[in-house]
Amino acid sequence: MLLVATILFLTAILLQPIAYVDAQPNPGDYIVVESVSVRILSRITPTGTRTVIYDYSVSGPPGVFPDAVAIDSAGNYIVTETNVVSKITPGGIRTVIYDYSVSGPPGTNPNGIAIDSAGNYIVVEEGPDVLSKITPSGTRTVIGATDPNPDGVAIDSAGNYIVTDTFAGISKITPSGAKTLIINTPLAGPRGVAVDSSGNYIVTEVGLNKLTGITPGGARTVIYDFTLSPPPNHQPFGVAIDHLGNYIVAEFVAQAISKITPGGTRTVIYDYAASGPSGAQPISIAIVPAQPRPVGGVVVSVNKLEVLAPYLALAGLIALVSTIVLAKKSRRA
Repeated sequence: MLLVATILFLTAILLQPIAYVDAQPNPGDYIVVESVSVRILSRITPTGTRTVIYDYSVSGPPGVFPDAVAIDSAGNYIVTETNVVSKITPGGIRTVIYDYSVSGPPGTNPNGIAIDSAGNYIVVEEGPDVLSKITPSGTRTVIGATDPNPDGVAIDSAGNYIVTDTFAGISKITPSGAKTLIINTPLAGPRGVAVDSSGNYIVTEVGLNKLTGITPGGARTVIYDFTLSPPPNHQPFGVAIDHLGNYIVAEFVAQAISKITPGGTRTVIYDYAASGPSGAQPISIAIVPAQPRPVGGVVVSVNKLEVLAPYLALAGLIALVSTIVLAKKSRRA
């Protein structure tokens, strides 16, 4: 009986959910590209705790600036950099996936990036002004032409690519490469883009200092006017949408990560001017999705038997108490 109790109790302990290791990102954390005076990929929690994932000034290569980031299904960070698309693990190991200076076309500056349902990287390429698909193994295929100065990209529920162009507006490019202009906003300076659960495009407008919602039909609504909050020139760059439908914005000039509700309430999550590093300006942001629990850098599935853990623990405790009671009775006898 004592052996049975011990086995049940230990099994219950082993089946308990494994806690996240602090070095690993939790669902809902923000992965941020910080540039200009620094060259860093960092993780910021929704409560405002910042951790450096990769520092280019420390780990190299020299002269390379990160621009945008997306997160693949394995939890790695796919980053567009100066002439390069790279993969950085949560543990800070960097691998080059595609090098434009080696494989071409020359003079390409990869900007925005998104990841499709097949795990391919959809990259906005300034210079040739095209949208391309790069496989995780490094094979590049041109999807279609963009307007000049393309910047951000997101993927809608139908698999179309929504592309922002700083001086032209917002376009939809189909997987076959057909381009349709959704809205022409040459003065707005659209940069970051995300697609919400209703299929609308959430866009940061650098020129007008606004966060807007744009329908697939081209109707534009202002969600938040940054000129109403000090400083007047925030220059919102990157945007992502959290699981509650809030908009998480990288504010370049204001040096802040902010949360804006669909109703237009802004809250600062992280203030670089106050908390450092000095001169850091966020330009791109992605949100860690819900995923299996990572342990030591390896993603594992949750043990389905863990739901039985409390019952096994109780059974083990009952068996242990019963064993003690029976032992006392046998000694009295």
